[in-house]
Amino acid sequence: MNYYTQNEKDIPLEKVCHFTSGEWEAYFFARAAGRIGERTDGILLVYTDVSFSSDLVRTAAAIMAVVVLVLSVLLYCVQRYTVKVLDSKDKSMKDFFANASHELKTPLMAIRSYADGLENGLVEQEKACTVITKEVDRMTGLVNAILEFSKLDSGTVQPNMAENDVREILYDAIHG
Repeated sequence: MNYYTQNEKDIPLEKVCHFTSGEWEAYFFARAAGRIGERTDGILLVYTDVSFSSDLVRTAAAIMAVVVLVLSVLLYCVQRYTVKVLDSKDKSMKDFFANASHELKTPLMAIRSYADGLENGLVEQEKACTVITKEVDRMTGLVNAILEFSKLDSGTVQPNMAENDVREILYDAIHG
């Protein structure tokens, strides 16, 4: 009220004004007292104290800033981890395709050489057909293995886990 009486000449009627003094903060407007349409000399001062809400807004803004900062750091870490995982998968896919293409070239070269030898009369038909059939079977096995890995990788097939005796596997590998 003191602020209004000291600054009455500078404060227009019917206009919302802002007042701050220390920690106090208020919005107010002045209007002519009395009923609408009547002339009067009195002034009605309507105000609201918003000091409590200023501190509340500042606190809420600080909390939101901290939350945004924490979420930003968290999203950055997740993004870095995702990039690392995708780079690892990309490298393993490149390695896989390099190895698969090398493994497929070997039987193709054998088939090509025996087919050329057969065509030029350098190799007997029976021997060439045996080698070509063996290499085609080898390529079919490789292609089927690639297809199985693809199904496992996409999740359409679940791996069949079973316990095995390593000694039997080694025995079969040595004497196979």
